[in-house]
Amino acid sequence: MIDDTYKARMSGKKLIIFDLDGTINDSRKSYFHCLRMAAEGIGRYDLTDKDFELCLTGPFDVSVQKIFGFSSPEEMQYAVKLYVDAYNNGGNTLFEMYPGVDKTLKYLKDRGYLIGMATCTLRQFAEDRLDLFHIRDYFDDVCGVAEDLKMRKDDVINCCLDELKVDPADAVMVGDSFDDRNAALKCGVDFIGTVYGYELREDTCKQESIQYIDAIQDLMYVF
Repeated sequence: MIDDTYKARMSGKKLIIFDLDGTINDSRKSYFHCLRMAAEGIGRYDLTDKDFELCLTGPFDVSVQKIFGFSSPEEMQYAVKLYVDAYNNGGNTLFEMYPGVDKTLKYLKDRGYLIGMATCTLRQFAEDRLDLFHIRDYFDDVCGVAEDLKMRKDDVINCCLDELKVDPADAVMVGDSFDDRNAALKCGVDFIGTVYGYELREDTCKQESIQYIDAIQDLMYVF
């Protein structure tokens, strides 16, 4: 929940930066399908959806390495190629937008806020997904990782701040993971957690003193 003190702190913000996976949409079906196709392509039939859950938060390349345990960069590159092939052949249609996202974005836009995205998803993939959901026009900027997958969450947050020319103190990050929260703090940006996503939960937010929302529509009572 958002307490009154933090809500008052939000009143002066200019930019709201959203994470994508676990915040704007549920990516499980797409990620699990594409990872399964990649695993089968290299003969790893032992991996399950439980293993693939590692890819739902954090840097994609780090998660893929944890799942597959590759011994060389070439193995990683081949698996990523198989993943992208599966994504481009149907995996890119398996995302589900969370209820209330479009209504919330419209509300924030009508209130005059800049809206950005900072995601560890490839930038073009993120753009395509927002187009799929018919919500791209609400975003003033979309920052994702480059094809070499070397950018981290703080890099894409800073990218969004730089491209929109907003001071960190005037922005807030909305995301569902500790990676989102830690990156926001590293960038000097306030953070609101989403407990309907993949990692953060109400009990952990309370333990870590993280301000949080139960549904994205709750932002309409904060801003």
